[in-house]
Amino acid sequence: MSPENGERYLVLTLSETEYMKMRSALLDDDGDAALQIVRIFVKRLQIQNGKKLKSQLDGA
Repeated sequence: MSPENGERYLVLTLSETEYMKMRSALLDDDGDAALQIVRIFVKRLQIQNGKKLKSQLDGA
């Protein structure tokens, strides 16, 4: 599977504990816990993306 329209994929590696928390929030229908997990994941992706951008700029 490849990205459409030139988009890039973002990869988020989860620990087993994070995966279990995510599943638990989903199974328990706990919206607050699910939102907290999503916020953590988005923040991590932003940090990862920022580091990649900096390293690309350093090499330019």
